[in-house]
Amino acid sequence: MAGVSHYLRLFDAAEKNSRKFMCQFCGAYTPAMNNQGICHACENVISSDRAALMKNSSELCMILDNYNKQMASTDFDAALKTYDSLLAKYPAPNYTYAKALTYISYSNYELSKIRYDLPGFMDENSVHKENASRMFSSAKLLLNKAIFDAAKQATAQSGQQPTYGTSYLMFLAAAKLDDIAAAKSYLDKLKASGNAYLSAYAEIVFDSHIGNFNALLRSADSLLGSKDFPINVFYYISYALFKLGKRADSEKLTGALQKAFGSNTISSLNMYSRMLK
Repeated sequence: MAGVSHYLRLFDAAEKNSRKFMCQFCGAYTPAMNNQGICHACENVISSDRAALMKNSSELCMILDNYNKQMASTDFDAALKTYDSLLAKYPAPNYTYAKALTYISYSNYELSKIRYDLPGFMDENSVHKENASRMFSSAKLLLNKAIFDAAKQATAQSGQQPTYGTSYLMFLAAAKLDDIAAAKSYLDKLKASGNAYLSAYAEIVFDSHIGNFNALLRSADSLLGSKDFPINVFYYISYALFKLGKRADSEKLTGALQKAFGSNTISSLNMYSRMLK
């Protein structure tokens, strides 16, 4: 495992040699190297900057702008309605998946409002717990729908097994559902597709999800040795360092990430279903 100073140098160099892509599924901006990247907020594959998206679909950008303003102000009900208008125009599995993440954010927000220093029987906590559970149930339904629709779409288009794009999406959704067996199956299919970029990143996500942090760091070091890697990998390195007890190193790397991505980096990338267990 490399030292944190090595990771910080690589991150600094990667950020300087990157350009910001806008995610067409959630509207977040993420530094990316070369011609592709992975959104730091929803982890969908991204390949266009805002100018390109505006040229192809200015309406898409405007809807995503409104959605993100509503999310930033924690007006989740309005954000969900706005996203529904997006889904009506783009009924693709990636958008269904992104809407599921909105429900997870809503659920986490309700959980954050639970307090145990209130007087009386703290009835408000019961309301927040109920709301959180309801929102997460909605998220699970959408995650399962995204998997089903992705597989159906791939089969209809090619008559064969899902391509690397749909395998990756199904992997992400299965991981959020905490379905380890399904996630491993989709990861294996992704590796078999030959897309080294996505399969290497997905393996790091998988190792993080199952708590195999030493393996994660080995895979991350290998990936960082290539000329093209998703900048998000540094988040998972930071998380692994934290879980392995190297908290000072993790804090240094997290600080660099927050400067690049914003203060919501950790919460955006760490929306695992086990948070409600």
